[in-house]
Amino acid sequence: MKMPHHVLSADQFNPEILEIIFEEAERIRKADAINSVLLEKPLQGKIIPLLFWEASTRTFISSFNAVVKLGGTPVPVLNAGKFSSVTKGETLEDTIRTCADLKADAIVMRHSEAGSAQMAADILDRYAPWVHLFNAGDGKGEHPTQMGLDIYTIWRNKKEALKKGELVVALAGELSDSRVFHSDAKVLIKWGVKKFILVSEKGNDLPDDILAEAEKKRIPYIKTTDILEYAEEPDVWIFTRLQLERKKVLGKILKIFPFLRPWVRRRYNQRFGMTKKLQARMKSSALAMHPLPRVGDMPEWMDEDERAVYLSRGKDTESQVTNGLYFRTAQLKLTLAGA
Repeated sequence: MKMPHHVLSADQFNPEILEIIFEEAERIRKADAINSVLLEKPLQGKIIPLLFWEASTRTFISSFNAVVKLGGTPVPVLNAGKFSSVTKGETLEDTIRTCADLKADAIVMRHSEAGSAQMAADILDRYAPWVHLFNAGDGKGEHPTQMGLDIYTIWRNKKEALKKGELVVALAGELSDSRVFHSDAKVLIKWGVKKFILVSEKGNDLPDDILAEAEKKRIPYIKTTDILEYAEEPDVWIFTRLQLERKKVLGKILKIFPFLRPWVRRRYNQRFGMTKKLQARMKSSALAMHPLPRVGDMPEWMDEDERAVYLSRGKDTESQVTNGLYFRTAQLKLTLAGA
């Protein structure tokens, strides 16, 4: 099955396409474990700028490493808003067209504005249709490659339950502003889950179109402000930090009264983060996932719990971060070089 030319949204990916990428990721993982030097280099001679307007650790490094593993040449542009001609007033269109004119084969882009990835793809389709665009996060819009590694992690650990539609999935925290939740929810709806448990404050909800799609597929969802109310049900928990950078009104208040910031975070973490009470009531077989960074919402004491899969606990233990490397490597390979 042919991969999308641009990777922009979770809407582009159904279970069949994702399983092709997951299987390729497994092949690359096994080959890399045997001898990374002997990995195929299908991107040799290809130039891939990494344009990041927003801060990134995991997405940036895994994307960089993925290009290198496949033999390509990454061109890193971190903090593009300050360390490129954007500071001189250059538009997104001119930045994208410049990358194409400089013979880029693909662009991995993170931007602060929702919809910017689609805008960049439209520019490439008009002026350089041979160049691929990978959305590494566009504001509070979507994060399709994070979605890929999250579903890949679930697939590796609960494949049969995922494919049979037996999973109860809890999304805890920033339902309205988390691009990760938006992308994950879209694909989990396509795959078919038994139920969503949505945990957040009143009025902080998934976008209406996502909820409407769940209703269309007859997937029930429960909204609660009490993270302990249904603590025993979820097979998968996905958490996210408080996204203060997306809060326009609250952000302005905290600029005036910065001493309130620790209190705001602490209150959020106590209500929608991992706690000892929640840890004690979660299923013994549950997965505790987090896209990172964490800011107190996933305490370090949880790291040694075998249900925590966001970071490894040593060799041969599950890690979303490691899964992200192999998912992005496989996706790059299949998109730019085919099977």
